[in-house]
Amino acid sequence: MSESRVAATPNGRESACLVSKPTSVEARFGLHSCNPRDGDSHTDIQLDTWALDDRGQVQAGVLALLADHTLGEVPYLLRPPATWSVTTELTLDFVRPVEPGEALHAWATPTRMEQGGGLVHGVVTDTDESAVALATTRCVFVPAKSEVPLAPVAGVNTRKSATSITEHLGLTRSHTDDGAGVHLDDVSGWVNDFGILHGGIWACMAEIAGSEAIAAQNPALSTAQIHTLYFRSGLPGASVSLEASVVHMGRRFAVAQVSGRTADGTLCTLSTVTARFVEDFAPTTNA
Repeated sequence: MSESRVAATPNGRESACLVSKPTSVEARFGLHSCNPRDGDSHTDIQLDTWALDDRGQVQAGVLALLADHTLGEVPYLLRPPATWSVTTELTLDFVRPVEPGEALHAWATPTRMEQGGGLVHGVVTDTDESAVALATTRCVFVPAKSEVPLAPVAGVNTRKSATSITEHLGLTRSHTDDGAGVHLDDVSGWVNDFGILHGGIWACMAEIAGSEAIAAQNPALSTAQIHTLYFRSGLPGASVSLEASVVHMGRRFAVAQVSGRTADGTLCTLSTVTARFVEDFAPTTNA
């Protein structure tokens, strides 16, 4: 989760959103105009060169940050007293590939909220209001350490002029016979307002590693789904690594599994990246 502004919900809860802070993770990923209201959440994103992969295409995982923020605002605003909301699962299904320089809008609403957590769904649309991606997230409520998160806003090495997502995040990449990996030396520049590595960054890095592993064997495939489970946090000052291995490879469909770990080998996230062959849309016509 994550415009410093006050936005009250029906239960009187106020947002602690950081989109308007230039050094926040969200702002550095092009997010703006965050507007939670009446239990729903809305955020816009403007993509630029920093969102591109090495082939000049938009890295699909960039939208994981948009989804994690927008969907995560909903349970945060609807949480019970004296609790924080923590994302445990994030899924993003792509309707079509994202185009360079696109301006997109994300919307989220609760599917089911319970005393201990909830399920939220949302959609990312383009300027024509056509769906680009569908998203869901699951969260749990944990005892709060304060009324609102008090961690300082991240702002280490913003790389505003980056020409790729790898450069923007400061990643080191690696390859193996059956997979690929990415390494982040210090997560401090990409922490959320809880002071831990942003969940959207975890998912984005997983998609980078997973898509790279798949592309090495079949470059004709594009990311169709990202699914990330969160077990533990990445803490400031620490390094994290994500290793992807291809578990299925076909001509039109492939799957990679990605594990995210801290330097001591502790498993923090487990992701599945699915890629498919994308055909041009050809609506049927009556003869």
